[in-house]
Amino acid sequence: MISKRSFPTQQLHSKRPTTLVALAAGAIALFPIHSSQANPISNGADLKAPKLTLQPILENKSQTLASGLALSQKVQPDPISEVPSAPAAAETTASPVFESFGGSAPDPTTAELATIPIVAEAASPESTELAQNNSSEPIPAYGQQGSQRWYVQGGAASNLDSDETRNFGLVGAGISHFFLDGNSINFELNGMAFNQPGDDALGLNLAAILRWDFIRQQNWSLYIDGGAGLIGTTDSVPSDGTRYNFTPQAGGGATIRLNERNRLMVGIRWHHISNADTSDSNPGQDLIFGYVGVNFPR
Repeated sequence: MISKRSFPTQQLHSKRPTTLVALAAGAIALFPIHSSQANPISNGADLKAPKLTLQPILENKSQTLASGLALSQKVQPDPISEVPSAPAAAETTASPVFESFGGSAPDPTTAELATIPIVAEAASPESTELAQNNSSEPIPAYGQQGSQRWYVQGGAASNLDSDETRNFGLVGAGISHFFLDGNSINFELNGMAFNQPGDDALGLNLAAILRWDFIRQQNWSLYIDGGAGLIGTTDSVPSDGTRYNFTPQAGGGATIRLNERNRLMVGIRWHHISNADTSDSNPGQDLIFGYVGVNFPR
């Protein structure tokens, strides 16, 4: 049987568990605070020490780009064949990240050499000249419309008369203009020396000749021509004629290719000298005239 004096004691024992739970809860609540102050990992000030910043990396990249540009300006390669490689070299340059993790940075000399632009090898002049010689273009046909040429010539003429020999020698030059393919007008200025009965004579002859190259090949051509001119001599030609005469003539010839530009000319003409009855005496003379010349492009 429980007495009345023991009741307060039982009441106190019934409240002990509640008091212990309250004390334990307070201890648990205070423990994280002390542990967070003791643990260096959770300290905010200590976390800032190993934190990596981007400022050294950016500064190193800007220095690498500046060194690459300075080195490329010293080299001064050919702008036509240069291949820009400085930006690629700047991207592959080492940064302080390697050193922060204990690695070794690449050699700076290698990084600078990587910024040198690659210069393509230029073709040698000998190979260029050889390529030009091998690329031979087709030679245009002789006597194309609009083309112009000039020539020098020399020849001799004789009347082949056994009773009274008359002959002359000729040296001169001419110019040709092809107004149509194979058709040209030619102007000649020739010096002439006459050997004839009586007094010999010297003369200067200006003539206009029309020429038709009716066969035109790459290496040769055939033509016929004809025209007339005026001549003045130091003495009468023939000796019983006058000092001023006309020189109608007609004939044919050929051109032969000597090289890519020049051609040989050979021809024969009937050559007449008379004053066309402008004087009381008009004996006139007919000669066979052969000539050879060299024809050049103009």
